Amino acid sequence: SLGSGADCVSIGEVKRALMAGIQKYKIVRAKIHHLTKFKEDENKELLYEVSGWLSYLNSIDKKRYRKAKIYINKLSKKHPNTLVSELIK
Repeated sequence: SLGSGADCVSIGEVKRALMAGIQKYKIVRAKIHHLTKFKEDENKELLYEVSGWLSYLNSIDKKRYRKAKIYINKLSKKHPNTLVSELIK
């Protein structure tokens, strides 16, 4: 009932998490959170990957997409000088 999540950085970790039954939304959320870390400031590849996941999420599940956008807005206010703020532009 509590659910589970995965902190995935590589595509291999994403595949293993999906095979373990973790929902795609929770994987996307973990990737979004990585964009708040200063060590990821130059990681445009991760930014593009998250943008792609968000587009995919928007096409298959509008409710989860809206939840992700709310999460992104909260994170961008809390971490304004990180890549996560690029997702709201």
